[in-house]
Amino acid sequence: MPEHIEHTIFIFLNRDPANPFCDHLFFFLTTLHQQKWFQILVILFVATIFWKGTRRGKAWVLCILLAIGITDSFCTRLLKHPIDRIRPCHRMYPGGPMQVPDIHLVGNCPGPGSFPSNHAANTMALAVVCWQFTKSRRKWLWFIIPALIGYTRIYLGYHYPSDVLGGWIIGAFLAWLFMRLTRKWNMAHDEPASPKTANS
Repeated sequence: MPEHIEHTIFIFLNRDPANPFCDHLFFFLTTLHQQKWFQILVILFVATIFWKGTRRGKAWVLCILLAIGITDSFCTRLLKHPIDRIRPCHRMYPGGPMQVPDIHLVGNCPGPGSFPSNHAANTMALAVVCWQFTKSRRKWLWFIIPALIGYTRIYLGYHYPSDVLGGWIIGAFLAWLFMRLTRKWNMAHDEPASPKTANS
């Protein structure tokens, strides 16, 4: 994406809608996974599913954990560190390739490595897996999660729009590939034994 176009889109999504209410709400949402009480709830939920859940429920949760784990590691180890794109909040002052002196920053700027957004990639992987398991016609609602979390990363000043878009694409592809391979593996192991094999 051309730099001047991305700058215009970033300012439109980051600075123009800034207000105290969204500052608190979006910071809460984007850091939710770091809260102790939320982590405890997730652990209890996962433990309950594996203890008393159905086979489908266990498979659902396991696929979520594996898909997010693969996506997060792929983005961090193979993309984020090698590409090492500077975050917009690290370019607040003159001297950077893309100066953003009037950025709206909420909280502290995260560590180095802007592309891709792991939050966008991981939540998209979550949405794709849940979409695959959900039978309801409203399963598209799962994609509200990556859309919302992805926007918070831009609003808070942590990522450029292309970081989030790239994260969505990568997360969706990796989750889709993971689910496809998982289905093939299950089909291969669930195939009934041939008469020759059964009689041997």
